[in-house]
Amino acid sequence: MSRLSSTDEWGLHPLNPDSDIPLHLQTERLIREKIRGGQWYPGMKMPSERTLMTLLNVSRTTIRQALDALLYAGLLDRRHGSGTYVAPVRFVQPLNSVYSFTEQFRKSGVLLENIVRLCEVVPATADLARQLRIAPGDPVIFLQRLRCVHGAPIMLNSSYTPMQLVPSFLNEKDYLSLYALLTEKYGLTVHRAEDYLESIAATGEIASLLQVKRNAPLMLVERTAYTRVGDGEEVPLHVGRNYIRGDACRFQTELTSLIYMDSALGAKPQG
Repeated sequence: MSRLSSTDEWGLHPLNPDSDIPLHLQTERLIREKIRGGQWYPGMKMPSERTLMTLLNVSRTTIRQALDALLYAGLLDRRHGSGTYVAPVRFVQPLNSVYSFTEQFRKSGVLLENIVRLCEVVPATADLARQLRIAPGDPVIFLQRLRCVHGAPIMLNSSYTPMQLVPSFLNEKDYLSLYALLTEKYGLTVHRAEDYLESIAATGEIASLLQVKRNAPLMLVERTAYTRVGDGEEVPLHVGRNYIRGDACRFQTELTSLIYMDSALGAKPQG
């Protein structure tokens, strides 16, 4: 990504020294606004400390206080010998219900961009057929999307859906939200899903597509989603694999104590 070159393009202005808000907090808030507003995007190199001092008319100490707070908050990255950069978008995904990455980003006010790399019919392998409860060789829709925020790739998504459930899928024009498409066009709603999360190292093409170094940490999320058809029979809807940059995600779950649950149900603690 190209760096903004002219100090006029940074969109900064001298701070108000008469404000009740300390100068370092004013600086921090101003930079936060630039990042959240998208003017300063993930991977962009920050102006130097000297440039910030000049544009904001503040001391080096003030600048360093603000930058340290933003580094601690995960909004900036400091690279030794290179400078300070706007950090990749890091989202928090709760795991207590079936979720759609598109919807989660939308709720956070962030546009998740799609680059459709492949959308084609492929024969089901033996393993995929077992997961989708179809016969080996049956046609499935393979959809692969590179998903980006402000042009920076954060995840590579591959999904496999039985063609018999979505016969006209190849004719669709918008693949931004797979779940929205399956629900609105085909009446197929995900009612439950099984997710498996695994930390892996980036290799080969995946590292290149996600713009990370080989062996960089990724989170692999493997999902089998289920829907109901006909008289309510449960069938697999799709199998998905999400390769997510380790610096772009955190997964969160809420746990309840088994002792508390037993107590609430009237069971006596054991031991």
